[in-house]
Amino acid sequence: MGIVMTNPVKAISWFQAVPYAGQVTIQQVKQLILLPSQLIRGQIQPSQARILGPVGIYDVYSQAQQLDQQALSNAQPSNAVNVLWIWGIISVAIGLTNLLPIPALDGGRILFVLAEIVFRKRVPPEYENLIHLVGFAALILLMVYVTVQDVLNPVVLP
Repeated sequence: MGIVMTNPVKAISWFQAVPYAGQVTIQQVKQLILLPSQLIRGQIQPSQARILGPVGIYDVYSQAQQLDQQALSNAQPSNAVNVLWIWGIISVAIGLTNLLPIPALDGGRILFVLAEIVFRKRVPPEYENLIHLVGFAALILLMVYVTVQDVLNPVVLP
């Protein structure tokens, strides 16, 4: 029939690529911020919005790399997943996650600094350390749970 369903590929210069990269990054940030509301409304299935740890991220990366190699070996670069796109998504997600107001992350530290600005008094170090310890322990437990899920239920790209 002569109809081919592929992603369009367009060669662009560096001067065009930089603003495009900024636009794509902003779109990724918007999608990550809207994700919880989309999950609540049922627009996205929970299995599609699963948290990944290092094992799951590596699985996604290796699958994307294999898909890219298959697309290039079949002389169809438009079918490539593009591993650099995956790394960009991971970078944006890690950056936003680090800004969450959770103790032991940078967002948790920002909360303490905001409290100092508002009340003009520093939170006593023993309380701050205790809060960060509890937050860090919770993060470690979450990381163990996510890693176990990544091993027992690996992610498979469509």
